[in-house]
Formats: sequence, structure tokens, C-alpha cells
Amino acid sequence: MCGTPARVAELVYAMDSKSIVRKGMRVRIPPRALPVRRATPADARALAELHVASWRAGYKGIVADEQLAAQSVDQRHAIWDELLADENMAVLVAGEIELEGFVAFEPETREIRALYVAPDRFRRGVGTELIEAAHDELNGDTALWVFEGNDRAFAFYARHGYTRDGASTIHETTGVTEVRMTRQTRE
Repeated sequence: MCGTPARVAELVYAMDSKSIVRKGMRVRIPPRALPVRRATPADARALAELHVASWRAGYKGIVADEQLAAQSVDQRHAIWDELLADENMAVLVAGEIELEGFVAFEPETREIRALYVAPDRFRRGVGTELIEAAHDELNGDTALWVFEGNDRAFAFYARHGYTRDGASTIHETTGVTEVRMTRQTRE
């Protein structure tokens, strides 16, 4: 038994808020599993909106401000319409009511092409849910590219088993150097 009604209310609050302050300490409650599903053509607009918002928040100071400001939801929407029709691309989305993030990957090349999370959901486990779902589907070695200077992304991917493999290229649209990271699952 949990005890008094006040204790029950305290536990319910903790479940809802993901944390509880107790005796001067903040205790983190692990997030509930976030539903992850395949994207559908009906998700194209929401994917575009999330993609633009995440670029603007995540790449500030990495990509030129004018390039971030020029991001267009309508242009991204058209791109997502095409990508969702591409049989070579797999796109998974996280969230029940609103999209909280997405991961896009090519099963044949084993490359994660994009992983973006809504800015108000940064550092809440959404990216982890998505990358683990992609790893489950890819079931093996994978690669991805990260903008140089994106220390948060490098740290995130390192926590998930990725290391820099020495390859780099210049991102055509932004002129920013991209660094390849790989995850080896076989010996």
C-alpha cells in the first residue's frame, strides 16, 4: 500500500511531472515510453513545421542566421511529400497527439539521414526513443552526419555508440562542414 491520500497524490503528481522534490533533492522519474510509429503522407506538414523549428533552434550559431531565417515550411512540406513517397526512405515519428520528433533513414545504405526533435522537447528522451527505434529496424552498423560545432549532437550520438570515423564533407546548402559518425554492432 502507498499510505495516506496525500502520499498517493504526491506519487500521482510525480508520475505526471516526471520529477518530485523530496527532502531538498530533486529525483528524476524516468520518462514513459513514447509511442513511435511510421510516418504517413498525412504527417508531411507537421514534419515540415517540426523540421524548420528544430533547425532554427538547434543550429543557431552553427548555420548562418540568414539561412536559418530563410527556412520555409512550405518548401519543407513539398520535400516531405516526396520523401514519404520514396520507398527507399523510412521515417518514424514520435508523439501521440502532436509530433515530438522524427528520424529518417535509408535501410539499404544503413544511413540515418535526419533526426530532429521539437525544440520544446529537447533533452526529454524523444531523440533516444527515435534512435533506438531506428537501430531496431536497421539491426546492424549505421552511419550519420553531424554539423561541425554541434557539440550537443556529437555527445548524444556518442552516448548511443557512435564515433567519428574521420570522414567529412561540406554541406552543400549551408557551407558547414559535416562529420561522419558510425556505429559498429559487429566485431
